Amino acid sequence: MKKNNTTINEHAKTLVCMYNYIPDTSGIVAAKRIYQNKEKVDLIHNKQPKDEFDTDFNNLVSQYIEDEVEIDTLYRFNYGNHSKEFIKKSLKEIEKLTSRKGQYNKVYSRALFAISHFLAFEYKLKNPNVKWIAEFSDPMLYDSNGEKRESKLDKESANRLNDIIKNKGFKPHYDNDNYFFYAEYIPYLFADKIVFINENQRSIMLNSLPTDLKDSVIKKSIVLPHPILDKEVYYLKNANYNNIDKNKVNLAYFGRFYDKRKPYSILSSLYALDDKIKEKCVIHLFLPNKDEYQKLVDCMPLNKDNIIINDYYNYLEFLNLLTKFDCLICPDTKTDKHYPYNPYLPSKVSDYLGSQVDIWGIYEKNSPINKMDEIKYKSDIDNLKSIEETLKHIIQDKIDRM
Repeated sequence: MKKNNTTINEHAKTLVCMYNYIPDTSGIVAAKRIYQNKEKVDLIHNKQPKDEFDTDFNNLVSQYIEDEVEIDTLYRFNYGNHSKEFIKKSLKEIEKLTSRKGQYNKVYSRALFAISHFLAFEYKLKNPNVKWIAEFSDPMLYDSNGEKRESKLDKESANRLNDIIKNKGFKPHYDNDNYFFYAEYIPYLFADKIVFINENQRSIMLNSLPTDLKDSVIKKSIVLPHPILDKEVYYLKNANYNNIDKNKVNLAYFGRFYDKRKPYSILSSLYALDDKIKEKCVIHLFLPNKDEYQKLVDCMPLNKDNIIINDYYNYLEFLNLLTKFDCLICPDTKTDKHYPYNPYLPSKVSDYLGSQVDIWGIYEKNSPINKMDEIKYKSDIDNLKSIEETLKHIIQDKIDRM
């Protein structure tokens, strides 16, 4: 257990339940909420892999954490023995905290990792008067391919959940043992406040619910986009990055590429530009799998000076890096074959907005990105000509300002 050395006049009355924490993306958003609220909290989370730990951002947020408890269990997304172990160990640690400080007034949990909600639920069962705020980063039951996530609860756990649901006057589902079903259903029934990131996400997650339950969830839910940090946070730690030629237009992309979010449209649009325009542009990619994409770029008919591939930076350095570029690239996740409209809003959009640098959104029709007026440049993800023309427009705009 880590205890903040700051003098405490009154003990924290909010408990934050996070299985995953910094540097996981969802954990960073939870940490940003803590930092933005500027309210003392106690935090409980699973121990994060040491090789990925982001000390700088953790230290910044820790000024608002009175007691931080790390639980050492196997780090996994799906349900398993580690889930039970994490909850069991966590509840023992929470008992130690509350025996010393009294019960909490609020408990907050955030998922994509569903275990966070299940821990908050267990605390809510023991303390019915606590206000439980449950936040969903993305749909839980279905993935970005529109496919149902499956992880089997053991019979004892499934029956226990349904007995609790039935005793509270709600409809049980004894025939359903899918962990990810309950990751949504339990917060819908028992949380006092549900937080969604965007309206599309809320609509899609609630569409399959019976009308009476859907209406109940809507009444106690809010749409709250990812938090935007204050401008000064972007300058707390300088990112040592020397690859920016100020005589050129520098665009940057941060994140992963995968089957639903690929780099080809951006790179092919760069290749299609007139040479005089192209030579003025550099696209900087910050990726976790740098070597893989370096091989890809090396095989493309592009001037190697137009593409620079880099490793990830820690979070505070990442924020500082954002401020150094002319434009930040944010492509949508492709969902049109699986969802009626896109339910995903990348958390990096809030970081981009806080940098006050222009954003290029490569959008899917009716997606949250497409609906955002704050995004200056936009291209249709399914229209290569649109992407090419937008890239040309960005470069020319920046040249005109030089």
